Amino acid sequence: MRDRLSAYAVWLMSEATTAGGLGPQEAERLWQRHIFDSAAFTLGWPVPPESCVDLGSGAGLPGIVLGILWPATELRLVDRSGRRTRLVRRAIRVLDLPNVTVWESDIRQVSRGQEAAVMRAVLPPPAAIRAFGRLLAPEGRGVLGLSRSNLPDEKLLLYEADRNELKATVETVKVLDPPGWMLIMSRS
Repeated sequence: MRDRLSAYAVWLMSEATTAGGLGPQEAERLWQRHIFDSAAFTLGWPVPPESCVDLGSGAGLPGIVLGILWPATELRLVDRSGRRTRLVRRAIRVLDLPNVTVWESDIRQVSRGQEAAVMRAVLPPPAAIRAFGRLLAPEGRGVLGLSRSNLPDEKLLLYEADRNELKATVETVKVLDPPGWMLIMSRS
């Protein structure tokens, strides 16, 4: 597992940054800002789900990290950019991750009834919550975050989750400095 995470970090630095999947200054904080943050998404589930969709995956964060940490989970990485999906398909081949697939699609085209979903810095929190409300199956769970920006108004997040028939908790997760926040939601 550690070897695959290291191989992914090398791939991100050598291929994703040169292809524009990550900014050039991200190499210095790759582990803290991207790998460890992506691993923090596992906190949303007491046991790994059977399947999970990563919405707006970009360069594969957090989906590829979750695919490495959860080898028995079927991960689907969704992004609407053909350039990014081709880039991530290459990473999946290089890392030999048979449990991870890529869909070139808009979030609005993802089918309802998802058991698990993650989203990292794709949509503003209220819009992301509405997307989770549309996509999650009964008993489904979604994790939004991990952001290091100021925590959005917690009451607004919880109100929006309730409006979309989701139970939600806002958790401050101290992965590294500064702390980040995550919104963990489940279909009631």
